[in-house]
Amino acid sequence: MTPQPTITLADLVQRFEPELLQRYATRLLPSQLRALAAFKRCRTEFAQRMLAECGACGQQRSMPHSCGHRSCPHCQHHDSERWIQNQLQAQVPATYFMITRAVPAQLRALVWTHQRVVYELLMQCACGLSPDSNSPEDCLCLTRARGLWPRAP
Repeated sequence: MTPQPTITLADLVQRFEPELLQRYATRLLPSQLRALAAFKRCRTEFAQRMLAECGACGQQRSMPHSCGHRSCPHCQHHDSERWIQNQLQAQVPATYFMITRAVPAQLRALVWTHQRVVYELLMQCACGLSPDSNSPEDCLCLTRARGLWPRAP
């Protein structure tokens, strides 16, 4: 049986980017467009190349560079796993909880264009809702959770 060819993220972006841009170009953030451009080049013939050499036999091979984008699953899998393990080890002995709220349709455009400010305000409000919160220090788990959201540059 012949093995199936591997479908890469670059293949998917190459195939579906025109339709995505046609439908959502005015709603995508510059950081999202930069991520798409990086994913499209990642480990392809369009990426810069490096010369890799086998330490055992000395054979050399030209290989494409990874994009290195922090949201790329090819490039950041190892770093993501290490980050998760570090976060699990850094947990404090406290009660963890999650508060979820839907943003009303009338505010979604505002939230989308000012994500950094709105998420900061939401975290401040959530800290005030904690039944155990008497001070910002009591909200350590919430402020640590904030680091989970802004993953893209």
